[in-house]
Amino acid sequence: MLLNERPAQTAHTIIIPPSSSIPTFS
Repeated sequence: MLLNERPAQTAHTIIIPPSSSIPTFS
């Protein structure tokens, strides 16, 4: 999100496991 793919991939991996992070990220 900040740069392009690197931050996006990391964020996706973080929000995928926890359900609470999914709504927070959106």
